[in-house]
Amino acid sequence: MVLQLNVEDFFLPEEKPLHILAMDGGGIYGLATALMLDQIIGSDTNAGREFLNGDDVDLFSGTSAGAINALLLAQEETPRDYVSSGKLARFWCEAGSYANDRCPWAALTSLWGITAWGGAADFQQLLNATFGEKTLKDLKHPVLICTYDWYGRKGHWAPAFFSNGYRDHLYLRLADLAYYAASPPGFHPIRDGYGDAGIFAPDPCLNAILSMNAYLKKIGINPLPLIGALSIGVANSQPKYWLKDFDLGNLPFYYWLPTNPGIGDWWPPIIQILLNAPTDNTNLECAELLAGYHRLNPPVLGPPNMLPTLIATAWARFAIWRDWLVTEITKRMAGGEVTAAVNETIQFLQNGWKKP
Repeated sequence: MVLQLNVEDFFLPEEKPLHILAMDGGGIYGLATALMLDQIIGSDTNAGREFLNGDDVDLFSGTSAGAINALLLAQEETPRDYVSSGKLARFWCEAGSYANDRCPWAALTSLWGITAWGGAADFQQLLNATFGEKTLKDLKHPVLICTYDWYGRKGHWAPAFFSNGYRDHLYLRLADLAYYAASPPGFHPIRDGYGDAGIFAPDPCLNAILSMNAYLKKIGINPLPLIGALSIGVANSQPKYWLKDFDLGNLPFYYWLPTNPGIGDWWPPIIQILLNAPTDNTNLECAELLAGYHRLNPPVLGPPNMLPTLIATAWARFAIWRDWLVTEITKRMAGGEVTAAVNETIQFLQNGWKKP
């Protein structure tokens, strides 16, 4: 499904390069995305000084945590200021994204798996405080936000996209859209039928490319040569499976076997593969579609010490684990492997959003 944009001046109707910044979902690892953006704009290069200066990104796109990052940046006239001030990173340190404190009944029943693990009231309060009463119409830059329609407005479950390039969406509150986009079933209660898009597009880059492509073709412009896309992940590494040959049946026990105990990954593959597989596939497709495509996702937040995305975000409900995760993510994102990956990204930007 591709969102058919219908605001005529969504992009300038001229044949100029158009740039997409797509950000992955990843719960608390959305902090890693924020820290990598901060490293890019902090580099002493022309590309670093120009990145997120207000007019170099034509479309912000995101899934889940990436959707919140996209909305936070797109509400600013100069998004780089929001990053350099530390506000983007600080959002992911707030308890409200993960906590379940405001409703004692929901907190108690969540511990038994009866209700969602994270509290609706806690999350909504944080989003209300962050976005206020702003709507999609108030954004300073175009966005494409991925969600999933569990209610089935088309008669079945389906992907659902929201954008300020679509008139029917303009008066949707940002706080409500952010809630939809970052609420996987089981983690946050579902509201209005919309939930997290991580089940089909943890990396939203391909959806953003296709939507921009459809719009440009509509106004008579050959699109793909003009589009440059920077896709930023959450640096959560993707370990290989520890067996080359295996023959497993359908017993529930098998779903709790470790992914790779040799490297300290004791979590079952099902927890990771549901996000990793579609992300890898999207990366392959985007690289095939565009000459101007780059993926920034250094695999530094993985085993043996770091947790899979879903587990880390769930454990962040507890302050002691949240503080440890924030500290560890921040420390690892300052390492040499991340610096090298960021430098490659800067070269991509300096080359006009093309591979050097």
